[in-house]
Amino acid sequence: MKVDLTEQLASLMIFAGCVGTAVMQYSSTYSGNASDLAGFAHDDLMWLGDSLTNFEGLGLAIVRDDHKRSIFLCDDLAKKFRSYQAANPQCDRQAKPTFDRQAKLVKLNDAIELVESIKAAVQAVAIQ
Repeated sequence: MKVDLTEQLASLMIFAGCVGTAVMQYSSTYSGNASDLAGFAHDDLMWLGDSLTNFEGLGLAIVRDDHKRSIFLCDDLAKKFRSYQAANPQCDRQAKPTFDRQAKLVKLNDAIELVESIKAAVQAVAIQ
């Protein structure tokens, strides 16, 4: 059975667009404060890109009605986004400073709620 995820997928597109806007701030053609971010560009661009890496797999799982895979990827994304919010002293490269700098654009709590909403909708259909 198909899951109606129209609202959630639209919200996911908004989140991805906000990440894209954050990435553009590191461009030499950006009219904002790119020079203020230049020292952080290497790590910030890595973490911002990483925040989008499972979207392709989630999209494919949704299109294929692979409920088990969709649920797994939603859990994985929520876990990843939560890890971005916490300092990890065991890692040399930290995601938290990136998302602290970009908190006005990239709202991780909203993204966590979004993937949990997708998971709940998929689970509701999978049970039927």
